[in-house]
Amino acid sequence: MNNRKQLIEVAQLYYYHQMTQNDIAKQCGISRIKVSRMLQRARDLGIVSITINDSPSYEQLEKTLEESFDLQKVLICDNVSNDVRVDLAQKAGGYLNSILQPGDIVAVGWGRTLEELSKYCYGNLGKDTMFTPLIGGHGVTNFNVHASTIANRLAENYMATASSLMAPAFALTQSAANMYQNDPTIKHTLGLAKKANITIFSVGTPTDGDTTSKSTGYLSPNEINLIQSSKAACDIVSIIFIDPMGYEILPELAQRRISVSRETFEGIDKKICIAGGKKKHLSIFAALNGGYFDELVTDLETAQYLIAQI
Repeated sequence: MNNRKQLIEVAQLYYYHQMTQNDIAKQCGISRIKVSRMLQRARDLGIVSITINDSPSYEQLEKTLEESFDLQKVLICDNVSNDVRVDLAQKAGGYLNSILQPGDIVAVGWGRTLEELSKYCYGNLGKDTMFTPLIGGHGVTNFNVHASTIANRLAENYMATASSLMAPAFALTQSAANMYQNDPTIKHTLGLAKKANITIFSVGTPTDGDTTSKSTGYLSPNEINLIQSSKAACDIVSIIFIDPMGYEILPELAQRRISVSRETFEGIDKKICIAGGKKKHLSIFAALNGGYFDELVTDLETAQYLIAQI
């Protein structure tokens, strides 16, 4: 009798990482026939379930947004759960599972949306595929939403490789930031991000009192007050802050930031933004005005809001 943990392990290798039954048998030291029986038992016990995606199509709405905002791709999910992040993560995860290729270098943002996303990403991209953080973030709380943590989790799910940025998002002083930036390990990680062909990220609402940057300690109370008293409408990975028209503001925050530069971020070929929910409507619209992403995964309510702005 196989225990539940063994059944889950075999099922994950087969369904998530798309390994053949022969390869699983070799890796686990069992016969192929036993692998087949374990997969059947996992289905019988409800560990594995098969679902058919019969959600409505929003193809015309997606096409209208693509043409109106000069986007390469828009994907719209239904608002079906109590947490829009779950809906977004499921939609974006399925999309990433279909487009990521061996050898990709994927630069990763931070936040609760990307943390949720990592639960729905899986495959077998191989060790030549790299996930690397866009920004530091080793604060004192909520490590699970930091870019390095998310990059490592994605790499595990895709059987790929990850790098970590062992530094805070913002140093206490400019001289400390310079020290971090000149550290060989940190320079190497930031150099990987410069080679990225894809970046995945969300956007934040700087004036939201429940913003993740506040709870994680990414920014000091003085910086949070500065941002909230400014005209900032959108926080893009805490690398770029913009006003409602999409123009960059608060460039002085870059002096103590340990991250890729704005120029590096803008130079990445495919920039995929995963964001939705009423609180982020203005942030997403501001980022669209500034042309800060090429592809958007959002929810139906946000899509309808954006259509109304055209």
